[in-house]
Order: sequence, then C-alpha cells, then structure tokens
Amino acid sequence: MVFFEKHGVDEKELFRFFSLKNYQFPFHFHRAYELIYINDGELSVSIDQKKYLLRKNDLAFIFTNQIHEFK
Repeated sequence: MVFFEKHGVDEKELFRFFSLKNYQFPFHFHRAYELIYINDGELSVSIDQKKYLLRKNDLAFIFTNQIHEFK
C-alpha cells in the first residue's frame, strides 16, 4: 500500500492511496512525502543509500527530496 501526497507542485493539493503487487520503482525523489505500508509479503526499500527490508505491518515514511527506490 502506498500513500502519496502531492504538495506545492500544482494549484490543487492531492492525497492518493493505492495498492501495489509485485511492483518496483527505480531510484527517484520528489517534493512530496511518501508513506509505504506493507499489508502482506516483503518489500526491499532503499532510502538515502540505506537498505531496509519491510515485512507485514511495517511502515516507511519518506521525506521530501529523499532519494529512494523499492523492489
């Protein structure tokens, strides 16, 4: 599950929630906060060159402009 907030980029504020399965995203950064919650399974996340293995019920909060990826 991913929560995504789009803030200060366009005129309209945006908060989005969506579920992902078997999904990966290469290194990137943005001007929005990102919250990743694991419903089931595992997700490998790299945030500012530190690697984490998230499991069921784990949560990762990514600040604005932090370089991150997940697999």
